Amino acid sequence: MVEILDMSAGEAEEFFSGCPKIRGALHAMVEVGLSYLSLGQPLSTLSGGERQRVKLAKYLGQKGNIYVLDKPTTGLHASDVETIITLLERFVERGIWWSLPEPHRRWRSMRGPLRRIISGSPCGNFRS
Repeated sequence: MVEILDMSAGEAEEFFSGCPKIRGALHAMVEVGLSYLSLGQPLSTLSGGERQRVKLAKYLGQKGNIYVLDKPTTGLHASDVETIITLLERFVERGIWWSLPEPHRRWRSMRGPLRRIISGSPCGNFRS
């Protein structure tokens, strides 16, 4: 059991490849950019952005939700910010609405179809 709790979400996803329900939950963790977290890591050690993404992973497969994310990139490396941007693009593709009250500065410089300054929706971009 200790060995499993020491695994990262990414490692555990491979380990549990024969258990669809467990693998699905772990895949959601990987998809929101948390593949590096160990399964036994206490929530109290996570940043605010990481905790929000753990919650998002729980609801990732559902439709009809609207998510308001408060600074999901806080404390993240620039490459992890790109992971969040990709995740939010997938949300829109899946019909999930999202809103960022205070977006990361990286998003302000984006051009073209990826630009989602404040909110994204399946119906197109909008700004508040």
